[in-house]
Amino acid sequence: MIRALLLGAVALIVVLAATTWAALETGGVAIAQTRDPDDGTPRQTHIWFVRDDDRIWLEAGHPSNPWVTDLAAGSALTLQLEGQTMTKPFHMHSANSHAGIRARMRAKYGWRDRWVTALFDVSESVAIEFGPAVRATAESARLRGRASETGEQP
Repeated sequence: MIRALLLGAVALIVVLAATTWAALETGGVAIAQTRDPDDGTPRQTHIWFVRDDDRIWLEAGHPSNPWVTDLAAGSALTLQLEGQTMTKPFHMHSANSHAGIRARMRAKYGWRDRWVTALFDVSESVAIEFGPAVRATAESARLRGRASETGEQP
């Protein structure tokens, strides 16, 4: 009886882990490349994206994610997606962008987005706009400046 319960628990954990992996990593995933500001070590992060004309929208699940703090400290952002590698200007939007990026991700990723948001807290997610028409704004400069001057995480 105990053995059956243990096997059932292990099977459930495997199914949950496989579903989470499938939700996060199958299709529509870009690789964001940044550099650690302290030692220059490259960092690669798999991330969802949404295209909007000549821009690409990314979602940082939380502003303290290491790749996001790299950006706030001045790292360049390079994306690998759909067979291309590109380095372009980006803009980290304020927390007010949360609803917009969540709606875009839900529309593109459907059940996968619902699964991930059921498991992870994305209530503080931040939109990152990447593309040729993006210009640095006072807000993104302020975020970068505050992080580098105070060590604060934006």
